[in-house]
Amino acid sequence: MTDQELDIWEKENSFVSYRSVVNQANNEWHNLKSTQELNSFLYNYRDVLTLKDSLLTPHIDIKIYQSIVNREGIYKTYGYINKIIGDYIVTGKIDLYNKLCTIKHIDGEKDIHNLEKQGLKVFKYINSDNNTSARTNGSCSTQISAEYFYNQTNCRNDRKLMLYGRSYVFASPAGDFYQSRAQFKMVPVLRRGTFCNWDGYSTLMAYKNVSFTISGWGLENGVEVLKPYFVEIPDYTGTLDEYTIVKDIEYGDKINARARTTAYAFTSFHAEGTSRGIDNNWVVLDCQ
Repeated sequence: MTDQELDIWEKENSFVSYRSVVNQANNEWHNLKSTQELNSFLYNYRDVLTLKDSLLTPHIDIKIYQSIVNREGIYKTYGYINKIIGDYIVTGKIDLYNKLCTIKHIDGEKDIHNLEKQGLKVFKYINSDNNTSARTNGSCSTQISAEYFYNQTNCRNDRKLMLYGRSYVFASPAGDFYQSRAQFKMVPVLRRGTFCNWDGYSTLMAYKNVSFTISGWGLENGVEVLKPYFVEIPDYTGTLDEYTIVKDIEYGDKINARARTTAYAFTSFHAEGTSRGIDNNWVVLDCQ
């Protein structure tokens, strides 16, 4: 569904998603006028986002999950209640809802073991390792990024275009199968407002030569095996202004839920992106 379709669906179902809360925060962000307003804003949204390098960063940054969970990171499906907590999804039967609501963080195997003893299932859907490279080659991980900074004034109207690659795992609503996925994202931002905050905006964008290799589970004669996959994304040149571009790709096969399933690091990744806002310079995201 497009953002417009999601907005309509939420209104029809009286549902406010995590995505909508993040959008609301972004709308308020560039109108802050004082340090007091800034501190109040960060406090009110502390459960949803954090300020990282002067840019608002959601705690849940996978779009498919942002669209189905509420502000508390919870979604209900087929007799199960699920909650995203950090890098994990915790799942239990509906009657364990109150218990699920009390869980605020997960810190290692001891916490996981204690939760599982209480009838909850804990699944790590992303890995938190990170590698950032700006227009240079770098080692691959489950999260990679690059940016181009177009510095016009060292404050207002400065522009950036950021590219991201991320691997993760999508858990089926009942937690009975997992599907490996990867996300390529382009985010344009500019500086504006009293504090010259970085803020999302709409602009023309294009990308080319996007491809990656990564490991994932596949079925061979009914047997689950870990094997390499190669994925290419067709080149794209936009004709309308866009706030962000997200390409979310399934790869591999759906496999039975098991503890060994995890998000795997890219073994190679290459992408090139540009926008009108950075004067049509190209950002290169590359790892190997």
